[in-house]
Amino acid sequence: MQASSLERAQDVPVVMPRASAATRTRNAGAVTRYDLPLRGDDLASGERYFVGKKIHSESGSQKWGYDIGMMKYNGDKDEWSEVKPGTDWKSIKNGNYYVYGKPVYAMGAGKVIRCWRNAPENPRPYSSALGDDWDEAFKDRDWLHQKWRDKLMSGAGNHLLVEEDDGDLVLYAHAQPGSIPSSLCPHNATLYSKAEADSEGDVPAAQQARVKAGDRLYLIGNSGNSSAPHLHVHKQTAGGDPVQMQFNRGLANTIPDFRHADINKWTRFAGQRIPDGPVLIWPPRKLAGEYSRHGYPAKDYQRLFDHLADSGFRPEWLDGYSVGGNPYLNFTWRPATVAWRSYFLLSPADYQARFNEADQDGYRPTQVESSLVNGQPRYSATFVKGLPGGAMARHGLTTAQHDALIQEAKGKGLSPVNVSVVSVGGERRYTVLYRSEGVGRWEMKSQVPESGYQALYDSNAAAGRRPVYLNAYMHAGQPFYSVIFAEKPAGARKDRHGMSAAQYQAEFDGARASGLPTRAVSAIDGAQSSHRYLAYWRK
Repeated sequence: MQASSLERAQDVPVVMPRASAATRTRNAGAVTRYDLPLRGDDLASGERYFVGKKIHSESGSQKWGYDIGMMKYNGDKDEWSEVKPGTDWKSIKNGNYYVYGKPVYAMGAGKVIRCWRNAPENPRPYSSALGDDWDEAFKDRDWLHQKWRDKLMSGAGNHLLVEEDDGDLVLYAHAQPGSIPSSLCPHNATLYSKAEADSEGDVPAAQQARVKAGDRLYLIGNSGNSSAPHLHVHKQTAGGDPVQMQFNRGLANTIPDFRHADINKWTRFAGQRIPDGPVLIWPPRKLAGEYSRHGYPAKDYQRLFDHLADSGFRPEWLDGYSVGGNPYLNFTWRPATVAWRSYFLLSPADYQARFNEADQDGYRPTQVESSLVNGQPRYSATFVKGLPGGAMARHGLTTAQHDALIQEAKGKGLSPVNVSVVSVGGERRYTVLYRSEGVGRWEMKSQVPESGYQALYDSNAAAGRRPVYLNAYMHAGQPFYSVIFAEKPAGARKDRHGMSAAQYQAEFDGARASGLPTRAVSAIDGAQSSHRYLAYWRK
């Protein structure tokens, strides 16, 4: 079996110029903390980055560096692979690797003091099926470009060497030809003018471009001393000592045999270096705007929950529902600005326990939700720390109990926030949250036939009220809505109901293009076959 190309990759030492005398000296023993040079946004479904070796090398300036590739999970085989299905190792190409062409981002601020951008790429990756041998003479390694073996280019291939503001040097290596913009690297030649002329990559002071954390640098390739497409990155002092890097966020998953790892088991390494390889890596997403999904299988939500939380988001909206007995979720996450907790699809006992713990720790509910899993009610809730104002939350109420609670809430000056309904054994059961929200005049209806919703919507709109909460469920074989209409908040918005999944996606795309954030999306809980949605978007 072909070994992982990153399991035994042996980058040669790259000659690094000394940093300028004008830069300040980093505190001895200090460990720099960065964002990872890769983003979760760039991953397709099932893809994860990975590091194949325990550490980069036992000694030298690159000791704490990383060679980062990518694997994709094949659920049918329960296996991970570096290369795409159907890859023939006897005719292997760079493009067969999932990581090929993925973007790389700057980890920190500094200036580019050495670079190269147009060196030719290696003709193919290493392949034992073609007789490649790690122990053969360098001149015979025909998976490496001949011009590299002639030392007419850098061992880093197309690369950027950044002198960071702390005086240390960071190397980003092995880029695709031409993918480093000329604004970052002024050198346009393909090869050095003579062998081992690494100094030709030096950038004159007047042309040294500035980069800042998060800037896009290039696309991952297979140039220079590289066994396969990957990102090489390491940090060292100006004197050549290796510098360990720690990372602000990230998830890891050990894959000891380069084939098997549980796609649902991820561990945070925030504030630490990447764990010893071989290990899969899930970088955070860019923290901006919203992350919304609909019709998401509940069985896959926990790993995405962990990823979004690690990225710095928090859940703002969560709607559970079932179709044909299978549970799904609709949700919207936004950048977290407060401490929070969130739980989903809990049994009644677990829900009550988590609710009590949150309350005791000073967390207050912002949303409560009920839905069916195999015909049984399950509960979800999100809490934030120190939320002011009064509140009442209940779950599993009968219709009569809920009617009584409405009057109690009105007496306390509370307004409805959530009125989630499930139908169990022919009876409606309510999970509700009331708060002192200041929404102006409001109307709540929890037993609205889907066929009668438009008329109810029109009458409320005429009175200056629009939906601030939506929920849908099946009862006695018919679809119903539970809706709260209120005067506030006002503003530009879009309201839709009775949508198929495709119709919802089109409306979602249109709303986002118009700058309307997703505020609520619900699907009919307890349906037998089709997914049908209602939603609203509002500034």
